[in-house]
Amino acid sequence: MCNLSQGIKEDALLEGRLEGRLEGRLEGHQEGRQEGLSQGRDEKATEVAQNLFKMGFSYEQVAEATELSLAEVIQLKEQTQ
Repeated sequence: MCNLSQGIKEDALLEGRLEGRLEGRLEGHQEGRQEGLSQGRDEKATEVAQNLFKMGFSYEQVAEATELSLAEVIQLKEQTQ
């Protein structure tokens, strides 16, 4: 009977570990996806900002249109000159 009890405990432990790994992978996948989406939005805002500068828009107009902060827009403009 003791061996049966020990086997059940080991099975439960293994099942718990597998569930934990699966949960960790799913969370990691979600975090990676969110990070990728955020990075894509930032890249697109940068691209749009550069185009707006080429069209003669002001810093304030670019910041408003791209939803970047004024400081980010100024920094972006300085980096591209």
